[in-house]
Amino acid sequence: TTTGGPSIIASAPYADLGGNNKGAAYTYRYNGSAWVFLQTLAPADLGINDYFGWEVTIDGDFCAVSAPYQDNATYSSVDAGAFYVYVMGGGVWTQQQKLIGTTANANLGYSLSLQQDKIAAGAPTASPYSNTTALVSIYSRSGATWSPFTNINLYQNQGFDVTNRFGISVALDG
Repeated sequence: TTTGGPSIIASAPYADLGGNNKGAAYTYRYNGSAWVFLQTLAPADLGINDYFGWEVTIDGDFCAVSAPYQDNATYSSVDAGAFYVYVMGGGVWTQQQKLIGTTANANLGYSLSLQQDKIAAGAPTASPYSNTTALVSIYSRSGATWSPFTNINLYQNQGFDVTNRFGISVALDG
């Protein structure tokens, strides 16, 4: 149950809010008779071609929005990807945390699924270890903090390679 009532988040990853393809997500709230625009989500740290809003997911008072082509400057990882978690409070969505990919060209957040205190994030072009390809990362929430919980990888010695695009879509249940 949400504290603010039924919500919709609609994404526009090609939106140009101050740049090229930075992206945005638009939130709506049902007021009992109509869907009313609530706010635009567009973090200040978006860069050109980050495609924020590539994937959105919502469950109750939490939502997550991805930017799978965002670079990770800390690790000099181009297109590592990231996603942002928001929490509903006081009638507005507030950014709670940003989770960033560390592997170049992994596109973390290409797919997202949120349920209760877990988020599954696909990184379908990741090769985080020398014998693996593709990645689905699971994050878990404790209080107001989201942390890595576990990763699911495919192994090259089992016949998988990056062209399989494991994690291009994810769904989380239970």
